[in-house]
Amino acid sequence: MKRVAVSVAVVVLSASAGWADDVVLPQQKPGLWEVRSTTPSIRTERWATPEFRSTYRYCRSPAGRPAEMSKEMSDAVAKLGSCSTATVTRSGTDYVTTADCRTPRELFQSRAVYSGDFRSQLTIRSYHVTDGKTVLVNVETERRIGECPATK
Repeated sequence: MKRVAVSVAVVVLSASAGWADDVVLPQQKPGLWEVRSTTPSIRTERWATPEFRSTYRYCRSPAGRPAEMSKEMSDAVAKLGSCSTATVTRSGTDYVTTADCRTPRELFQSRAVYSGDFRSQLTIRSYHVTDGKTVLVNVETERRIGECPATK
C-alpha cells in the first residue's frame, strides 16, 4: 500500500509543482470540487492491495490545491522514497506527468494522465511502472459542484 501512496503522492506533487519542461498543467477553476477516487485491487509478484474507494469534497482557492494537502503529500514522499527526473508533457488534449522514484525496496516510474477541461471536470489516471510492467494504481474523477460555502 505504501507504493500506491507514493505513486499517488508523486502525481499530486508533480501536478502542483509544474516540474520540468515548458508544459504546465492548467489550474482548476476555484470552487467546491467533489473527488471520487478508486484504487483497484492490484496483484503483482511483489505486492498486493485490496480495492479502495473514497469520495470527498474540498474548496479550491485561486491559489490551487489546499496547502495542507501539498504539505502532507510532500512529507509522504520524503518518508517513503525520493523522486527525480519529473516531466509534464502534452499528448493531444491530455497532460502526462512522469517521475522516476526510488523507495528502499525498488526503483519505479510514477506516471499520470490528466484529461478533462479543468474548469468543470477532470480525470486523473495514475500508473506505477516497474520491471517493464504498468499497473493502474488509481483513478480520480473530480467535478466542480459549485461555489465554496461561506466560512465563519
